[in-house]
Amino acid sequence: MSKRSGRTSKGKGDRSGTKASAAARRPMPSSPRLPRLSGFQLDAACVAVLVVAVLLVYHRVFRYFFFQDDFTSLWIAREGPATFWRILSSFVYFRATEAVFGLNPAAFHAVSLAAHAACGVLVFLVARALSAGRAASLLAACLFVAHPSLYASVYAISSIGEILSCAFALAAVLYLSKASRPERPLGLLLLAALFAASLLSKETTVLFPVVVFFVYWLRGLRLKRALGPFAVLAVLAAAYAYVFYTANVFGVREAPAEGEPYVLTVGPALVTSLQTYFKWTLNFLEPLRRHPMNVLDEKASVWLLAGAVLFVLMLLSRKDRKKSAFCVLWFLIMLLPVVPLTGHPYHYYLYLPLAGLCPGIGLLVYRALERTRLDAAVSAALVALFVFNSFILVSRIERATVVDSVRRKDPVFDRAIVAGNLVNDLRQVEMPERTRLVLVSPLRPIQEGKIAEHPYLVMGGPYWDTNLRTAVADGVGIRLFFPQVDTVAFATETGPQFEGFTAVGYTWDGRVRTVERLPLAPGPSAP
Repeated sequence: MSKRSGRTSKGKGDRSGTKASAAARRPMPSSPRLPRLSGFQLDAACVAVLVVAVLLVYHRVFRYFFFQDDFTSLWIAREGPATFWRILSSFVYFRATEAVFGLNPAAFHAVSLAAHAACGVLVFLVARALSAGRAASLLAACLFVAHPSLYASVYAISSIGEILSCAFALAAVLYLSKASRPERPLGLLLLAALFAASLLSKETTVLFPVVVFFVYWLRGLRLKRALGPFAVLAVLAAAYAYVFYTANVFGVREAPAEGEPYVLTVGPALVTSLQTYFKWTLNFLEPLRRHPMNVLDEKASVWLLAGAVLFVLMLLSRKDRKKSAFCVLWFLIMLLPVVPLTGHPYHYYLYLPLAGLCPGIGLLVYRALERTRLDAAVSAALVALFVFNSFILVSRIERATVVDSVRRKDPVFDRAIVAGNLVNDLRQVEMPERTRLVLVSPLRPIQEGKIAEHPYLVMGGPYWDTNLRTAVADGVGIRLFFPQVDTVAFATETGPQFEGFTAVGYTWDGRVRTVERLPLAPGPSAP
């Protein structure tokens, strides 16, 4: 009995041990984990962040109307171009967009924002091609799309040339960096098409053939292989320069006088121009920056030194020296054509140079933080801080006023407001076919005196007349929206020369103040 009990006890013990071991082998339920994102999904998330950054910094762009060169390009799109100069950006783009959306400035702004965001994606891809981490590449792209010096490229619809030219150039660089044999016929054809499209959008990429050599050098390929692509692109650049000269764009054949917008300057002024562009590139923090006037700054030499320090820091890493050198060279080569234009300095000239410099800055941040495993977190924090800083600064630029509490200091915003007010108010004015308009300027001698103290706003003649006349492109904007208008004239007072005109008096901000039909002079009496 005791043995049986022992055997029974032992058998029960074996069975309980077997159950215990089976339970031990059974996998324990684990806590739920978030699904790991693929590389494509992470890239898509970075693109989404870029789009949010663009919308956050520039969302107020939809408030603004066409102005100045926008009207000129719309007129060219309707009447046809006189030359091939900027035919993609001043004819094809405006004609296609108007055909789809009509004369709707919000739609044009939406297309500009989308193109700007697309350039940001290309900058992100260039940074990734340079081996920067995904977070650091996002930082590089956000530095580009949210850089406050590029505000005019986004707010001015006619600046689409800067955006398109940059997009085609970046696409060409990406192709050169990825293709196994870009010098083959099909590759040369694609490369030539991208470069031609870039040139026909804006001529600031005229030195892009030089970049071809540096892409081959960056990839460690024999430079002899670059001769074919360089020769093809150089021929295109030379042909474009010939058309530019024979078409007498900006009066280049007459050698413009000193001080004219597109006269080329040599001498000490070049240093002033270069240091001004360095200041606009690096002085982007809101506490350090004043309103960005489009004038050269003779006291900006410290920013030239700051740029040199940045370049040295970028070149310190042996592992990335060639990649960083490529970014620096891109910046300088693309800046070189505009530095001599000392009478015509503009922030949007930095659009193309910054597209090459920002990937190098992203690579610098990535290498500095790579070993700490904090590159992603720090890059994300820098993205948030920079985008927020740009949001504040662009808002300040937009709202900056002069003379009174309403007039905008920057013509990009002021003239868009003036043109929009005038066109909207003229919709309420009865204008039959073959109407002749004369826009009568308000005379404000006290405020004219205040404006005279502001060097950027001295334009010759009564300022209010000049400002509105420039805003509507000498009447082109009015004739676009009101085809029944036959003539548009501008004056500070009416006289006999305006008999039979409709006189429209306006306020400084383009609001219609008075409307008067000027009678025709009585004809000779019958004998």
